[in-house]
Amino acid sequence: LNKNYNCIISGPDPMHYKEQFKTNFIFADLNQNPYSKDLLLKSFFLFFKLIFKFKPNYRNLRVILTLSLIIPIIKKKSIKKIICFFDYSKLGKALKKILKKEIVLIGLQHSMRASHMDRENLIKGFDYYFLWDHYKHKNKIKNCKFINFGSLKSYVVLERQKKWNYLRKKF
Repeated sequence: LNKNYNCIISGPDPMHYKEQFKTNFIFADLNQNPYSKDLLLKSFFLFFKLIFKFKPNYRNLRVILTLSLIIPIIKKKSIKKIICFFDYSKLGKALKKILKKEIVLIGLQHSMRASHMDRENLIKGFDYYFLWDHYKHKNKIKNCKFINFGSLKSYVVLERQKKWNYLRKKF
């Protein structure tokens, strides 16, 4: 709690992505739960409060546990931005469901491997959504600002190889 955090980043653990961010973020995922010893009592009470907001099953219990540990930190540190590297991340949308307008939820389109999934459901709930391909049904989704971004993985490679000038020639 002594550090000055700017945002929360949600995975799964994308090591190459995290390396590109400054160190003023908290990484949170269903498999990696940050917590504060000072806020454990609040987390305990929040856990039981959240049980009634989600259908009880194993998967949701993991989400509830993570939420109960991280929401007190978000509130204590006044964190406003939640960045989900994968648009199918359960943590980001669950945080938005609980905190609503208190946070800004930012999602990145993961890949076309999810093309068989309902893209509208993947996108709904995000305040900002970074696309790397064309999505023709943007007008169906309200309250979401779309940003044409491209592939984050490609940008990491461009940064690592110092090849940004390549984009000006062959984007």
